[in-house]
Amino acid sequence: MKESFIDWNPASKSRELLSIAESVIDRYAAQGYDLTLRQLYYQMVAGGHIPNNVRQYKNLGNLVNNARLAGLIDWKQIDDRVRVIEQNSHWSGPESILRSAIYSFYMDHWIDQEWHVELWCEKDAVSNILQPVCEKHDIIFLANRGYSSQTAMYKAYKRFRNRIRDGKSVALIYFGDHDPSGLDMVRDISDRLAMFLGPDDNRKMEVDHAALLREQIEEYNPPENPAKTTDSRYEKYITEHGDSSWELDALSPEVLEEIAESHILNYMDQSAFDAVDELIEKGKQDLEKAWEKFQQEGDDDENDQ
Repeated sequence: MKESFIDWNPASKSRELLSIAESVIDRYAAQGYDLTLRQLYYQMVAGGHIPNNVRQYKNLGNLVNNARLAGLIDWKQIDDRVRVIEQNSHWSGPESILRSAIYSFYMDHWIDQEWHVELWCEKDAVSNILQPVCEKHDIIFLANRGYSSQTAMYKAYKRFRNRIRDGKSVALIYFGDHDPSGLDMVRDISDRLAMFLGPDDNRKMEVDHAALLREQIEEYNPPENPAKTTDSRYEKYITEHGDSSWELDALSPEVLEEIAESHILNYMDQSAFDAVDELIEKGKQDLEKAWEKFQQEGDDDENDQ
């Protein structure tokens, strides 16, 4: 929705850049994606519309901010994934929660699968892309926002251990930046899970580093940044990869979604997954019948009064 709160008349150069930004936003909105400011920035850089530097990022932020306030950009199409409100669910009455139960009824698609699969990512900024893929395929999604906390790792260990004791193998699909710390996070997660699980259970656990990989950088050519010289892992990184780094956000949403989907499907038995879909549909039909019976009894009670 576009709403105007200020009068704003940008200079011709700013208006030209805004027109390009709007076309990028509209293109992704047509595919169902709302972009963060940083994702929009990287798509503008990748398209050769602006240089890749801090000043241009700030300028774009100011441009988008003014355009939204002036009613030129839809407020819903630039997302903030960090500042999310929390509130209780509310119902208009018993009938509304019963009706909602029909739509929310769900079953575990992976209960008869060989694998327990989760997808973790380093950055919350790409949650809007990766989380829907995980929801579609009914797996756990976690945005670590950097190195995973010890609490999150311990809780993951408990989940993984329980699934292993159920006779499953565990796959953790991981998405992170290609920079000194981003690559080290893969090692850190692997090492800490190995410590928690112990050698026997750890043999049934694998960390599947899905992105960002060197071959993906070569294939998709995302904008590069200088590797941070202040990172304690800088020297080791430049020995192996040079002094450039790449952020996960720089890949287009379509590419990130495609990578996530392909890795999840590698562990999925599609026929077993589809069989659960059939059970869910049957369950919803049973709930629908119960709802109709509830309504009929309510109508009968009103007629008796």
